[in-house]
Amino acid sequence: MLTENEQDDLIRQICATAETMGREIKPATAVLMVGDLSRYSYSVICRALARVRAEKTGSLTLNAIITRIDDGSQHPGANEAWAQSLPAATESNTVVWTKEMSQAWSVALPVLELGDRVGARMAFIQSYERLVATATAEGRTPEWHISQGWDADQRISAVSKAVAIGQLPAPIAEKFLPLPERKLNPEGKQRIADKIHQMANALAADRRQREQERKKRIQADRGRRLREFDEQYARELTEYEQQQKKCEE
Repeated sequence: MLTENEQDDLIRQICATAETMGREIKPATAVLMVGDLSRYSYSVICRALARVRAEKTGSLTLNAIITRIDDGSQHPGANEAWAQSLPAATESNTVVWTKEMSQAWSVALPVLELGDRVGARMAFIQSYERLVATATAEGRTPEWHISQGWDADQRISAVSKAVAIGQLPAPIAEKFLPLPERKLNPEGKQRIADKIHQMANALAADRRQREQERKKRIQADRGRRLREFDEQYARELTEYEQQQKKCEE
C-alpha cells in the first residue's frame, strides 16, 4: 500500500510527466491514476513514469504507465543490462546483476580487455539476449545477486541503490552493509530509508536530465547534417555552373 506522502508525490509526478509530454492533465485525473496504480510499490511506479517520459510522446494514459511497470518479474533490456554490468570491469566495484548478465559479461570481458569496447558491447548483448530468451522460455524470472568489490563505500552505494529500485530485498542487502547500520534504532533506520528514497529520486532526476541531453544532441546532430548537406549542395551547384560556362565558351 502506498503511504499518503507517496500518493501525493506520485500525483505531482504524473502531472509533471503529462506536462513534459505536452499534454496537461487535471489533478483529479492524476488522483484516479494513483488509485489504480496503488497495488504496485512506490519505487516501481516511479521507474515506470521515468520510462514513459523517455519512451512516449502524446497524451499520458494509465495503460502507458502499466505497460512499463517492472515489478521484478521481467529481465532488464540488453542495453540496460550492459550499462549495469560495465562497472564490473573494475575490481573495486560492487555489481548487482542477474545470472544472465554475469554469464554474458564473461563473454564480453575478454573482448573488452583487448580495448574493443564496441565489440565487447556487441558480444555482451548477443549473448545476453540468447540467455534471456532461454530463461523466458523456461519461465525463469531474474534472480539478482551481488558481485562484491573491495571498495566498501562503493559497495554500500551499489547495494543501497539496488534496494531503492527494488532489485534486492532488504534481508539480502543487509548482509553486505556495515553492522552499525543493521543495528540502528528506529530513528536511524528511518534516516537510512529517507536517504535511499532521496537516492531513488536523484537517480530518476539524473535519468530525466540524461534523456533531455540526449534529445538535444540528436537535434544538434540533425542540424549539423542539414548544414553539411546545404553546403555540399551549394558546392556541387557551383561546380555545375562552372562546367556549364566552360561548355558555352
